[in-house]
Amino acid sequence: MKDRLPSPVMRTISFGEDRTLSLIEKMNIRVTTRIIRRLLPSNREIAALDLGCGFNAHYLLELYPLLASGTGVDIKVSEALRKNPKLNFIESTIEAALPGLPDACYDLVLCVGILEHVWDPLPMLRECRRVMRSGGVLLIIVPTWTARPILEWLARSGWIDVTEIDDHKMYYSKRDLWPLARHAGFLPSAIRLQYRKAGLVVVGTCRA
Repeated sequence: MKDRLPSPVMRTISFGEDRTLSLIEKMNIRVTTRIIRRLLPSNREIAALDLGCGFNAHYLLELYPLLASGTGVDIKVSEALRKNPKLNFIESTIEAALPGLPDACYDLVLCVGILEHVWDPLPMLRECRRVMRSGGVLLIIVPTWTARPILEWLARSGWIDVTEIDDHKMYYSKRDLWPLARHAGFLPSAIRLQYRKAGLVVVGTCRA
């Protein structure tokens, strides 16, 4: 009898919905925003998709002046944000929402802190490739194996949300992430992987 992956547990709360973010989480958003901004063209506005955007859609708000439009996907999003005419939100799981998005419609797809929560990330990455415009970029940020004991200690100590860490299915190295990007349809010359934040994350940029 083949081993089966555990059945996915349907999340009912999006990131930041039920609590104020910790100082560490706020600092992480700030650092990640700087990474994202370096990827963006300076001469035009872009269409961005943020998968797992969180209740307050921090990255879309940080990038707001650079956006022609922004789409966020998460279980629940602030009602105030849903009234913003330049932003569109899909309150759903990422796996359910992605297949309904049209082909080749985004210049930037954010997959920040998402893949470690997914048992089988390949179908999601293939969908990300499908919705990207030619020349668009997919940004993946995932925790490394080095980060695992640190994140677990921070969670036990109350510095970060323990439920987020307990939901991790995987940690990554470059060798783990590269074949996933390749099987998702990205050419080797379009895949760039770096260790950042003192080796605690792998940052992957995959260009269409």
